Amino acid sequence: MRKATITLSLSLSLLIIVGQFGVWDSLLLFLLVGTVPGTNFSLSPIAMLVGFTVLAGGVALAIAIRNEPAPQPSKKTLPKKRYSRI
Repeated sequence: MRKATITLSLSLSLLIIVGQFGVWDSLLLFLLVGTVPGTNFSLSPIAMLVGFTVLAGGVALAIAIRNEPAPQPSKKTLPKKRYSRI
């Protein structure tokens, strides 16, 4: 419980600090318009589309690899029968 409280308070503090520097506004402008923060340069819509497509494909691939079931090891020998003679 104590660790969760510390993690939550640190996360909220970090979010407040990042908000004061204007990171959220810069990120939103980058995602919507393509403006690179701190410059006057703007990415073209095609470049943004290609970037988002590659990003979405990478995320989908990572999810597909992560959810793949682990291969089951094959047994080389069968177990001995314990009660074969009664």
